[in-house]
Amino acid sequence: CNHALRAVKSFSKWLVRDGRAGEDALAYMAAFNTATDSGLKRRALSDPELGSLFRAAYEGPAVLGMAGPDRAMLYALAVGTGFRANELRSLTPESFALDTTPPTVAVAAGYSKRRRRDVQPLPRGLAEVLGPWLVGKPTGVPVFNLPDKTAKMLREDLGAAEIAEETPEGFCDFHALRHTFISRLVRSGVNVKLCQELARHSTPVLTLGRYTHVDMQDKALALTMVPALEAPDRTARGTAHASPVMVNRVRPWQEGELDSPGENVVVSPHRGTN
Repeated sequence: CNHALRAVKSFSKWLVRDGRAGEDALAYMAAFNTATDSGLKRRALSDPELGSLFRAAYEGPAVLGMAGPDRAMLYALAVGTGFRANELRSLTPESFALDTTPPTVAVAAGYSKRRRRDVQPLPRGLAEVLGPWLVGKPTGVPVFNLPDKTAKMLREDLGAAEIAEETPEGFCDFHALRHTFISRLVRSGVNVKLCQELARHSTPVLTLGRYTHVDMQDKALALTMVPALEAPDRTARGTAHASPVMVNRVRPWQEGELDSPGENVVVSPHRGTN
């Protein structure tokens, strides 16, 4: 609604500037408050869920005319690049430059939401599995036979992987894979400017406000990265002991409770999440 409102208000202003109207009749109209929108709330998939999804798709039967290995590669590319469904639908073998440093994939201006050619770097692990998969793909032809009902296709694979489509955190449809891409960037400690650029957003507010999702594990991990504090050790009388006790002395991931924030997760449809 806000997108349509901006467009029509821009037209109304042009009418005044061009002398075709005496006043801007739409100047009073304010944008809707997206924070109060009770519509679809998407969620990001966790790394274990991604591994299960890739395996279920790769090993599963064809769904809506799309083979299992192709669906697994589609999901991996969506999570590895943040590309939208129509952008993925437009990719041909010529879109990929896997021998460059870094390897990249490009979306033509006619299919990019920004209406300009977008070149996105590829994670090295994803580029390595894309190479063999692209062998034999005809030039000039889309590499994915992507159906119109991407949400229905994903729903089949979520069910096969025993992943809940909807949880208290939100709903998982195909666009939720883009939310997952951005959330993984933020969770990995990538600075806000880079997250915005990789998400191809006009403002970091959109990147952090709408597309970044955190759960309780993310919050707990964030606390382990805060410098340790000294807390007094109380005696039976309630007086402070002379020897301080370090708070957060041991990082949880050293005990196997959480993954290391610096771990490089390679997205591979063949091996799940490693």
